[in-house]
Amino acid sequence: MRDEYYELTKYNSVCPRASIIYNPSDNSSIKLLYSNAFREPNIYELYYSDGYYTEDNPALEPLIINSVEFLYEQNFGYNLFGTVTCFYNKIDDIIESVLDTLTNLQQFRNNTKIITYGVELEIQSKFKSSLRNYVSFSYQRSRYPDNNNYVQNSPEYLIKGGVSYNLAKYLYFGFDIDIESGRKTVYDTWTKPFCLNNLSISFIPQSVSLNNDGNLFDRLNFTFKVNNLFDVRYELPGGPEHLQNALMQNGTNYIFEASVKF
Repeated sequence: MRDEYYELTKYNSVCPRASIIYNPSDNSSIKLLYSNAFREPNIYELYYSDGYYTEDNPALEPLIINSVEFLYEQNFGYNLFGTVTCFYNKIDDIIESVLDTLTNLQQFRNNTKIITYGVELEIQSKFKSSLRNYVSFSYQRSRYPDNNNYVQNSPEYLIKGGVSYNLAKYLYFGFDIDIESGRKTVYDTWTKPFCLNNLSISFIPQSVSLNNDGNLFDRLNFTFKVNNLFDVRYELPGGPEHLQNALMQNGTNYIFEASVKF
């Protein structure tokens, strides 16, 4: 049980959580999980008003989420580990931007409820050669129960995979792939499915822990990333505030990161 209080909206809620775990063998486990949670409306959703396009709504309520998950985990040996997850989510009082027909302005409201259910499969492997890889597939159906319509900006299937390898001392290579189905837009059109590939090379010293002394260089981590490696042109749905039904996303982009451990 978790008791939460938010000063902004004076909202108080007790959020229960429960789990049942059973181990049929040393290499497998079955879990049944339940959780209740909520999301408070933020300051923008509550109070922003420009008098031209949007208006505030101080009476906005939190959205409530009830989730049930069934998990089966299996260690297959040979450095293989698999997971099957079935899930059901019921979301009440969804916070959405809708048109106020009296003022002709957009306003955030607790509009309706959403039901989402599906299944996710994942296989992971880790070898002594420092080679790691994973692949996962998830399928979900997200609908408005009042009319059984698709939920906007919600892909029906996702496929992910990746591999990482220790190229040399402190040097790591990573490559991953993301595939998504199309998404429904607020204008009742659909975006196209897409496939993205990302690459990363990292320098991560392992000889220094957080509790050990060392020179500054030993504490530095460097990562170079190339996102959308093959410059795929893809779009994601916009909101009601956009004239376009979908927004073009970034092509190939390069990111360099440096961090220091203390």
